[in-house]
Amino acid sequence: MRGSELAEAMAVPVDRRVNARESTSALDRATEMIVSTIGRFDGKDSTSYLEAYKAKMLISDIPEDRRLSGFPLVVTSSIHEEVLEIRGRRSGLGGHRME
Repeated sequence: MRGSELAEAMAVPVDRRVNARESTSALDRATEMIVSTIGRFDGKDSTSYLEAYKAKMLISDIPEDRRLSGFPLVVTSSIHEEVLEIRGRRSGLGGHRME
């Protein structure tokens, strides 16, 4: 971490840093609960899976931005590999990224 990054991180109030850690722990617990109860997303029946995923995240009081960042943690390894492959192809488009 560079000096400016450290100074910036230290400028964040301690309670906000603690809340960020707690949020990460809550997300970890929520994703573990999802995997143990409904399994990993395998690409089948996406609507039902996403509804259950969202419901369990809401029950765990996970904010929307964290719910979105947590989804890659509950997909099967084959889907994860496919996403990485697609991202790799997109980054190889001469610096042009398609969003």
